[in-house]
Amino acid sequence: GGIPGRAEDGTATRLAIRRSRGSPPPGAGVASSPDPGRLIRDVGAPCRACGRDNGPGRRFCATCGAPLARPCAACGFTNEPDDAFCGGCGAALDAGTTAERRQVTVLFADLKGYTPLSERLGEEGAWRLMDRVYKVMIGVVDRFGGTVQELTGDGILALFGAPRALEDAPLRACAAALAIQEEMRAVSERLQAEQGVDARARIGVSTGPVVVASVGTETRVELKAIGDTVNVAARLEAMAPPGGVLVSDATHALVAGAVEAVDLGLHQVKGKSAPLRVHRLARLREGADRFARSRRLGLTPLVGRSAELQALHGFWQDACAGRWRVVHVAGEPGIGKTRAVHELSERVAGSGGLVLAGHCAATGTTTAFLPFVEVVRQAFRVGAEDGAAAVAGTIGRGLAVLGIEEPRALPYLLNLLGVEHEALRGLDGEIIGVHTREALGAVITARSRLSPLLLVLDDVHWIDRASEQLVEQLLGSGGLARLLVVCTQRPQYRAPWARRAEYAEIRLDALPREALAEVLRRCVGEARVADDVVRGVVDAAGGNPLFAEELGRYLAEQGAPTGSGLPVPSSLQGLVMARVDQLDDLHRRALQVAAVVGRRFRLGLVARVAGLDGRAASIVRALEDAELVTRDDGDDGYAFRHVLVQEAIYQSLLTDRRRELHRRVGQAIERQYAGRLAEWVDELAHHFDQADDPARAVTYLRRAGERSLRVYALEEADDRFRRAMARAEQPGGDAGDAEVAGIVLRWAHVHYYRRDFRGQAELVERYLPRIDALGASRLRALLLFWLGFAYAMRWRLEPARRHGEQALALAEAIGDEECIGYACMGLLYAGLGESGAAGRRRVEALAARAVDIAARRNDVYLGSKALWGRAFDRLLAGCLGPALADTRAVLEMGRAAGDPRTIAMGLWGTATISNLDGRHEEALDLAEEALRVSPDPLDRMTALAAKGGALTMLGRPDEGLAILDEVRRDIVERDFLSVLPGVDGYRGLALVMCGRLAEGTAWLESSVRRFLDWGTPRSANLQRMLLGEIYLEASRGGRRASLGFLARNAGWLLTRGPFARRRARACFEAAARAARETASEGVLAWALVDLAVLDARPRPEEARRRLDEAERLAPVAAGALLERKLAEARALLGAP
Repeated sequence: GGIPGRAEDGTATRLAIRRSRGSPPPGAGVASSPDPGRLIRDVGAPCRACGRDNGPGRRFCATCGAPLARPCAACGFTNEPDDAFCGGCGAALDAGTTAERRQVTVLFADLKGYTPLSERLGEEGAWRLMDRVYKVMIGVVDRFGGTVQELTGDGILALFGAPRALEDAPLRACAAALAIQEEMRAVSERLQAEQGVDARARIGVSTGPVVVASVGTETRVELKAIGDTVNVAARLEAMAPPGGVLVSDATHALVAGAVEAVDLGLHQVKGKSAPLRVHRLARLREGADRFARSRRLGLTPLVGRSAELQALHGFWQDACAGRWRVVHVAGEPGIGKTRAVHELSERVAGSGGLVLAGHCAATGTTTAFLPFVEVVRQAFRVGAEDGAAAVAGTIGRGLAVLGIEEPRALPYLLNLLGVEHEALRGLDGEIIGVHTREALGAVITARSRLSPLLLVLDDVHWIDRASEQLVEQLLGSGGLARLLVVCTQRPQYRAPWARRAEYAEIRLDALPREALAEVLRRCVGEARVADDVVRGVVDAAGGNPLFAEELGRYLAEQGAPTGSGLPVPSSLQGLVMARVDQLDDLHRRALQVAAVVGRRFRLGLVARVAGLDGRAASIVRALEDAELVTRDDGDDGYAFRHVLVQEAIYQSLLTDRRRELHRRVGQAIERQYAGRLAEWVDELAHHFDQADDPARAVTYLRRAGERSLRVYALEEADDRFRRAMARAEQPGGDAGDAEVAGIVLRWAHVHYYRRDFRGQAELVERYLPRIDALGASRLRALLLFWLGFAYAMRWRLEPARRHGEQALALAEAIGDEECIGYACMGLLYAGLGESGAAGRRRVEALAARAVDIAARRNDVYLGSKALWGRAFDRLLAGCLGPALADTRAVLEMGRAAGDPRTIAMGLWGTATISNLDGRHEEALDLAEEALRVSPDPLDRMTALAAKGGALTMLGRPDEGLAILDEVRRDIVERDFLSVLPGVDGYRGLALVMCGRLAEGTAWLESSVRRFLDWGTPRSANLQRMLLGEIYLEASRGGRRASLGFLARNAGWLLTRGPFARRRARACFEAAARAARETASEGVLAWALVDLAVLDARPRPEEARRRLDEAERLAPVAAGALLERKLAEARALLGAP
């Protein structure tokens, strides 16, 4: 390759590209710049006065001067000449505001010392001098494809990349700057000889974003580039030495492989807050790779990928034979991932296999199950315009064919498509999310059993969390048959299932030169391409097929290269916009609207917003022919051929224009899909949010958040509610107290499911004044419950009780049974720190009331939480038998409802109590089963705690301690302190059993103090009992301890061992006193039995008295461990 426009001395090779029709001829000076009216989207019209047919861009008739009708740039509506606003869409018609954002390179050039020169030469001499200078500068700029925007008096301001996009604008500008200096040296030498005049130039070059606008009035319109990039170029020009070229760091970074330059370091530039790095341009390099930094994303012809395609086909053969696989095709943007998978899909479909494809999107990372919405539609052949009844019938019949029971899947699949089903009313979002995953998994599994299935998930580096969890669950579920899952991804993504044995990855590397040449020839078609052009393209592409493909199509559009022309592109953005600039205004408008809709769009929607009327079909055909868009998902579905095409067009729109188009797209969706808005809430939320329409954004963000919460997509729900509240607090949000409270309530659920109780409390408290303004309302009662419950989970029991009492009083005042049930449940947890018989009776009463309400309302969540709260209270009292009955009731409740979260709660609750009751093997099995079935991070944390305790008691304290430490870190980080009593107790035991006696006993002693400080004496008492058991064991003299154990703990045994019996007694006596004060019958019985063992020899009568009291309490505690300890004590005392 080489730089076009260089002096024709053989020092550079040029790529010959025929100019497009209407391009200005070389050397035409400033007048040769493209018409600024091209950026004005107005379309000319026949003159109403004289009838002349005026061309595009004119506002006044060329024959009679009468004002012409004004088509709207936004929608195409024809307006009267003096209209200020469009009658079709309401957009402003001001001629001075048409503008686009462009990435350009700005060149400033002027003469050194022009003011004294003009004084010396006089006005005529100055004019002759500048005439020669302008001819040089303008001629060079035009030769390199730039546009002279302004003659500055002693120089020029030129743009490269606007108004006509250039694919390698920075390199062109640098080449032009050097060429100007080369020619100006010759001019200066002649002037020096003729007149003694030094006419050397200074040049500054800067690259960056600008706004390119046609500004002015009806009588005068000029093209202007406005932005900091222009200012930087001007400052660099002022700093440049005579005959020199200074370039910004941004420009140098884009041409570093093609030029030689000297880094001049950081310089403080006038008007800039921070210093700028400056480079002095020396010369262009011959044959340098100008595109090393320009590799971009795109689809390319499948050339040079036979090995990869063969591997993919081999995986498909494995799947057909019943060996399912998951394969990731990974590579950098533009390397051909999607094209390779498309080729496989074509082969599979041609051989009778079924292909289901879903696409992830950058804007859909928070849209739950986004790719699987497409998969469901394809699997059941659901039409885009089908009504709710038709969709339900279609899916129902499909489920019957697959052998899937309709109640198991139909409601959840319909919900995924935005169709409501009465079976889901009142169901918790987490349950719906779990069953949605199950339904999708069942469909894919069943379909793969009927015939081989290829499931394609495109761009999984943008996959939403709910879909990622579904894929992970599907691949680990077992029972898969003839299935091949193929995902495309960028290299940075690491799939959670990448460690599976069935996983494979195909990396696409750079294409060899021969393959790139073939890509170019395919794109150009029958047109002959000169060998030097092919070599230039291959050199520039650097192994990335996208560059070769895009340049080939550009060459095909412009015709076979013949003479002077344009260089190989160095920027995909410039290349894309250069192709877009070849389109007329109507096609450009359609692309702009489509880019706002998203990478995938419906033609009908774009036509409505862009005002295409009956021309939509012909326009989209032309865009397909230009390979800018492609057909996708049905007759009306289209997609940009590559995401970067959409992004480049979207980024060219100014903020106000983007907002206006987003607003109109949202309004069009509301009109076009008025009966199916539930299916479009995510898109509506996005468009009205981007439109800066706070009121509508609040409404749809809330609904989108609720939809995500219903399927337990927590990250997506959190994002939606966060943005909804941000919009609600903006001027114009128009969110009343009730709407704010409703969002806060749903958002509080998200915090709960994510174990973020601190955040939950802070959220509700932040909006408490607005919540209180609701007065006696259901919303206020529920939010007060959640606030109190969040404090209870954090073991802040005083505020938990205060807010819980407020919630209960309000619920009873309005007579809302559900609110009463939840308030009772919240107060139940807040009461776990209460002492004495009265406190325990209150807890029992609250639990009974909540359980009763839950049963009447069939509220599994309320019932299970109330039962576990009561079980926890009984556990703290040492009444393990009744506590175990409660947790088993929770387990049965969950199984009856098919609710995995409640099942998990019952499992880990039963494991916790079983472990304390001495049934350690059973506890470990239950905890591991809870971990298998739990979909909830909250349940997983508590199940892990139960597992750590069970491993400790089974003689595997190292494993147990590692788990308990991990869980405790999570607990403290999340402020979920209500589960600490069990964790801290078992951690102390684990330390002791690991041979760290001093550390373990010190830990338990600190735990006793900690729980007393928190006002939870029963939790402290359990730690005290465990500490006593350790001292009791130590008092037996370590008869069963190893020599290593004795050696590691010699210090502790020597200082505390002789007093272990006394310390054990002190612990048990303190525990007995505290148990009497807190009405903890089971703990009292436990302490009395241990005291009886200690008194068996020295005070047998006292020991029997204690044993008798413990036996009277035993039926209340009803624990297996207590029964064993009683039996051992009887044997020791010789009692019957």
